[in-house]
Amino acid sequence: MNKTLIFIILVISLISCHKNKIDENTFWNYSGNGDGNIDSTKNAIINYTINSNLNISGDVFLEENTIINNDLNLNRSGKVIVFTSRNTDTVYVDGNSNIDDSLFIERGILKINHDLNINSKGFVNCSKSAKVIVIGSLNQSGTLWGLNNFEIHKNTKLNNKNSTHALPF
Repeated sequence: MNKTLIFIILVISLISCHKNKIDENTFWNYSGNGDGNIDSTKNAIINYTINSNLNISGDVFLEENTIINNDLNLNRSGKVIVFTSRNTDTVYVDGNSNIDDSLFIERGILKINHDLNINSKGFVNCSKSAKVIVIGSLNQSGTLWGLNNFEIHKNTKLNNKNSTHALPF
């Protein structure tokens, strides 16, 4: 019960901060070419194709129809929520996903065609309404919740010095 309450408060605060920050000066726009770089002063709702890497230090919602044609790099102070309309909708990452902050997969499928690397400061939660498919390996040094909702096609390397939990937060 306490874990659920903390998680709900965290998601609500991310959403409210996200909504409060959105104006013409802080909302990120992608030009359609090259890397997408979202710094800590920007916010984004993405439901289209990023033609190279997506480098995130701000607050981002990834919705259905999102395709990242290379790596997803979630840097320090970056927060990403995957939230699709239906549980079967998919967000695609064609390269690696490198997580240095917080990634919440709330609803839908996150499909990573290479490796998922959760670095020592990284935090990943996959809810019961979501699934993560990793075609490559899972390399975990940070905190991972919802391992039961992961499908790993190659190696799973879990670092027991940090937290790994079968069920979602």
